[in-house]
Amino acid sequence: MKKYIIHAPHKCGSTIVSKILKSVFDLPRIKVGEDIVVNNDSGLMKLRFERLINPANPAKLVGVNFANDNFIFIPRNPIGITISMFYSFGYTHKCPAGFTQEQFESKRQKIQKEGLANYINRVTPINSKKIEKFWNLPATNKVILPYEFMIGNFSEFLKELLQTLDMASVYDKTYEKWKYSFAPIEDKSDLIEAGKLKSHKRTTDIYEWKKKLSNEEQSKLLSEFPFIQQYDDFLNKLL
Repeated sequence: MKKYIIHAPHKCGSTIVSKILKSVFDLPRIKVGEDIVVNNDSGLMKLRFERLINPANPAKLVGVNFANDNFIFIPRNPIGITISMFYSFGYTHKCPAGFTQEQFESKRQKIQKEGLANYINRVTPINSKKIEKFWNLPATNKVILPYEFMIGNFSEFLKELLQTLDMASVYDKTYEKWKYSFAPIEDKSDLIEAGKLKSHKRTTDIYEWKKKLSNEEQSKLLSEFPFIQQYDDFLNKLL
């Protein structure tokens, strides 16, 4: 029985991807890190959805065989992840479990005071190393379907995802159900910073980092983290 592991890290569309998978396979829920037996167009298969994987050693995933299992990786430009984290943790995210409201508000104010550019410089190195490790996982059967591909061309992203999962038969109904979730959104960053809006859907501009950072700031990051340039070159060929 074939096994498919789909990995969408935090801030790489993991929430919407899990919802689409539930719709495709008619599931009541998907528990992260749990193997589920489902039907595809050829018969039975195992499905596993991963969201949070220890970036220190991602190859040591319990229950995953990188020589035989089919791996679908949904990455995102590390700078894009960092920008999304800044607005989420600094402005729109609700207080998570384990934090008092006072602790959470203090952390939020600290991020706001730090500012976007400084936050990018501090956090992007962490995200770049994490995504690069996932990118280089030693999987024999690996398909890379970037977050930017999903946002920028959902119809083609969905086709490739379903073809990989051998579920092309449900493309039409799945696309009709979810296509409006990927309608263009103008950048709402200014409204969020001004405290006039709290929205998880902030923008669909997949290249916003090139607008929010100066040419000098971009050159510095790309020089320090060559993987980001590698990732951007990959996207340019794909989109």
